[in-house]
Order: sequence, then structure tokens, then C-alpha cells
Amino acid sequence: ASKAREGTYIYETDSLVIGSIATSNVTRVHLNSTQVNVAVLGLDGINDASDDLPPPPALLPTGHVKIETINGNLTVNEAVFARSDASLADRNTDILLAAGGAGSSLTLNAPVSTDIGAITLLAQQDIVQNFLGDVSVTDAVNAVNPVRHSIYARAVDGSITMNRSANPLDPSREAVSQTQGGNIYYRAAIDVTVGVLNARNSGIWVEAGRSILDGQDDTVGVGSEGFAAQTGGTRVVNLIAGTAVLRADSDINGSGSIGVAGNPIDTAITTLASKAREGTYIYETDSLVIGSIATSN
Repeated sequence: ASKAREGTYIYETDSLVIGSIATSNVTRVHLNSTQVNVAVLGLDGINDASDDLPPPPALLPTGHVKIETINGNLTVNEAVFARSDASLADRNTDILLAAGGAGSSLTLNAPVSTDIGAITLLAQQDIVQNFLGDVSVTDAVNAVNPVRHSIYARAVDGSITMNRSANPLDPSREAVSQTQGGNIYYRAAIDVTVGVLNARNSGIWVEAGRSILDGQDDTVGVGSEGFAAQTGGTRVVNLIAGTAVLRADSDINGSGSIGVAGNPIDTAITTLASKAREGTYIYETDSLVIGSIATSN
């Protein structure tokens, strides 16, 4: 757990958990052989503002947050925040969470958020984004640049899995990554299982060495007139964007699909371009153009 005003830069030897650490005590020893217990305050996550005393009129800035392990898992159990400084010409506050070393994975069990900046999630093995681990760029006025205010996620040797809650009573069951107009790029060596990726009117790129899958139970069958009909849970739109480029079997090993029969990728996009080896299954909310989408950043 940590808190800073001008940046957090951590380079960990092995595995690391970002969590909640309770208030504790140390002993202060005096020359006359007396001693006293001194409280040392605990902290939650990275840049939690709840203990700012007295509460300032606005959330205090934090600078960038860059946390990487050399050879171990990185687990986020408490929220990670980066907040900009309105007095600076460059207000961007970026976040990097990286799990390095063979077999090392990044797991998000709590939100990761910057108001103005870019977010990178990187793991040598897997990225697991659970339903409480939403990733977001939040400032709808100042964080609208498609490139500068983007989200990048890469699982170098493994998969990216966005897990929904198994409890139907949870108010928000889906794992969500959202910008205010920044591009979103998710890439994995094996599979990408999507929850919700929302780039507003900008672009989404998803690349999987094998398949791009829908992690929801919103399956479809066939209605009486031959159109698809919902058969499973309530439909959840996986991809919300102006454009989407989807590549399955990017390692060209001969296997990989975009969605599957009966459980397509649910979209609300304007223009789509895609490539797969074993099938493409898209279920679009409204009008869709299958077109050409240029290389971007």
C-alpha cells in the first residue's frame, strides 16, 4: 500500500500484492530506559484518498503509478488510483502494472483508474481481470485523445480473461475496461475472453493467438423467421466502439475463432474488420459496416 503526490515507482524482486495494511505499532526506546508504543498508520491500495485529513476541496494529485515485478505474480486486491495535477501543463498521469518473469501473471481484483492518462497491463503469462477489477480512464472532458488516453493489455505467453461474477445479485457483474475516447488494445498469445471493452467512438483492437471468446452466458439460438434469438442470460455488449479490428489465430497455427456458434461476440460498433481460422460470430446491436480500418496507435 502506498500514497504519493508526485509519482510511485516500484520494482519488486518477486511476487507482490497490492492490498490493505492495518495500523500497527512500533516501540520507541529512550535514553532513560523507558519506552512507548508509537502508532504507524495503515493504508489501502495505491493513492487512496479516504484518509486525507482534513478532506481537501478536491482530490489531491498523485503523479504516475508504475509497478513491476522482476520474477513473480502481481495481484491487485485494493484499488490503484492516479490523479492529475490541474496546475501542470501536462496533466497526464499514467499507470503501469506489469508481472515479469516466466509464468508470472497479473490479477485484478480491484479497480485500476486514472482520470487523465494511459493504462498499461502487462504479464509474461496471464492477465486475469475479475469483475471488481474494472480498468478506466475517467475524465470525459480532458481524457479524450484516442492515443494518449488509451488502455493497453498484453499477455505475452498466456491468455487474457475478463471474469464476470457468478452471483446474479451483484449490481455490476461484468469486468469492464473503459475509456472516454481512447483506443483499447487487448492481445494474448492464447485466448482473449472478453467482458466489456468500451472505447466510445474510438477503436478497439483484440488479437488472440487462438480465440476471442465471449465470457458471458448470453447465448443465442434461432427464431421462427431464421434470425438469432436470445436463449441464455441477458445480453451483454462486449465491444463498444467506433471501429473494431479482431484477429483470431494471430500465431497462424490453424486454430482459433471469433466467438463461437451459439455464443457470438456482442457488439455495438460502427465499422468492423476481422480475421479468423475457424469462424467469425458477431451479433451487432444496430447498423454495421464491414470495411477497411487503418493501422493506428
